[in-house]
Amino acid sequence: MSRREIQLRFDEIVDFSGVSRFLDSPIKRYSSGMKLRLAFAVAAHLDTEIVIVDEVLAVGDSEFQRRCLGKMSDLRKSGRTVLFVSHDLGTVAQLWPRTIWLAAGKVHADGPSEQVIRSYQQSFGSVGIGTQIGRQSEGPVQLNSVRLLTPDGSALEHLRRGEPFAIEIGDTTRDTVMGLDAAIYVEDSRGVRVLDEALSEALAPEADLSTPGGYRLVLDVPAPLSAKEYSVGVWLGTRSENFVDEPVLRFEVQPALEDRRAATVKSRILQGPGGGG
Repeated sequence: MSRREIQLRFDEIVDFSGVSRFLDSPIKRYSSGMKLRLAFAVAAHLDTEIVIVDEVLAVGDSEFQRRCLGKMSDLRKSGRTVLFVSHDLGTVAQLWPRTIWLAAGKVHADGPSEQVIRSYQQSFGSVGIGTQIGRQSEGPVQLNSVRLLTPDGSALEHLRRGEPFAIEIGDTTRDTVMGLDAAIYVEDSRGVRVLDEALSEALAPEADLSTPGGYRLVLDVPAPLSAKEYSVGVWLGTRSENFVDEPVLRFEVQPALEDRRAATVKSRILQGPGGGG
């Protein structure tokens, strides 16, 4: 972008980024989120044929995220190519007709978004296994296991609508990582996020994951889920760096027993009048 182009679009870029109050502050004092806001605002106003966006929705408030999604949608409708890199399957399914699934640096699948997302989710482990994570990390944090538990701490084998349960993750902190936090999120089969809980908020304030050692973190889920398939994702990181951020476990919520009884009664009522002739 030339200096003249910057001058013409300066106010528009600053307004979009939402950092107008901090224009007189040195960039080195900006948080990672502020830098990303400004970078996306500049990129979104470039006259380029291809725009690459990597996890821009990981920072910022809901209003900024809404503006980002709207801008990317406008860019795509204008005929430009937008390459959106994200683990947010709901947004991917909503905005993009085509999805590429990358695994270990290679293209694993390429096709309609709904089809690729379904294949991606079906690659996870199933409920009740106490899944051991096979991928080894070379970073300071290692995710070891994820499993679903009953409220009393037993391994969960079947989950019905309306039943409370818990999600347990096991991880190892190899080095001291100041500000290390963890989050668990649950998405339905279309990638819509129905739960996103930071453990630093759910646990006691004195909980600290930053020191080396092994940790077992449990999140209680009292709210009932509808009867369908879901996936559990785990995030481990700090405000400036992600060490783990991916879905790792797939499970299914089955209809409640009263749902099945109601369906049976309804079926019998429909069949009843036909026999009286």
